[in-house]
Amino acid sequence: MNTYLRIRSPEKARRLVEELQADGIAPERIRIHATRPPDLPVTRIRFLTPAQALGQGALFGGAALLAIAFLLVAAGYTGALGMVLLPALGATVGAAWAQQRNDAMNRSVEPQLAALERGELLMVLALGDSEVGRIEQRITTRHPEVSVLGTDAAGTPPFP
Repeated sequence: MNTYLRIRSPEKARRLVEELQADGIAPERIRIHATRPPDLPVTRIRFLTPAQALGQGALFGGAALLAIAFLLVAAGYTGALGMVLLPALGATVGAAWAQQRNDAMNRSVEPQLAALERGELLMVLALGDSEVGRIEQRITTRHPEVSVLGTDAAGTPPFP
């Protein structure tokens, strides 16, 4: 079961990760989503806005097919249209693929996208059912500045 925590700064995230590891939570069970993930011994997932994902995908796709276009020139192909169309096709395919991948990566943390865009960190703990209450209570007691969202990324509603 996943437990979601919203943290305002990398320093607080570092302290929390150290405490969780001291409590016996393995690093593989901790993920951090952020625009600039801190260098911690846990799984770090870099949050990209849709525009950043499109730009990176277009850049990599265009560069890949530009290399293929140069190989075609080396093999004797001299069509100027191919030199323009191949990188454009690569950029389009790369951008579409990157956007799909970005949407899939952000789907689980979608309710917290505004916080991620503000530079906050989202920590996801993969805990057993018996550990959830104990760990959430400990974090709430020791770190009142950390928002414990519960098992729903949107935050647990205040009513049943």
